[in-house]
Amino acid sequence: MDILLKFSLSVLVIAGLLLLMPGIKTTKAYCAFVVAIPISILNMLIAPTFGLCEIPISALYFGLVIVALDTLLLWFFGMILKGIKVDGFGWAFVFAIILSFIIYLVELVFEPGYFQIMS
Repeated sequence: MDILLKFSLSVLVIAGLLLLMPGIKTTKAYCAFVVAIPISILNMLIAPTFGLCEIPISALYFGLVIVALDTLLLWFFGMILKGIKVDGFGWAFVFAIILSFIIYLVELVFEPGYFQIMS
């Protein structure tokens, strides 16, 4: 998938989740995009790194690392930005799990062979 399209879809998914999740409150829509951009960039930089690993269990590590980093980033942004409030670490973790699942589904739709090549 084209990197710009992947980035745009990722930002839209993250911003949509931030606006829809009950435990995460945003005062303005642009705050969701401010948070979505660094999370998308980090996810796009980490994915190729773990994709190069030839260990069969690397997909599991990759998923855990992405979920942990997304959780910490959202929780961090919730503490420092005035426009977004995360109601605890648990909501950030739920966000990260849902985000990983949706991104996985998007990858399956746009690149059906992507995950088969990695394993």
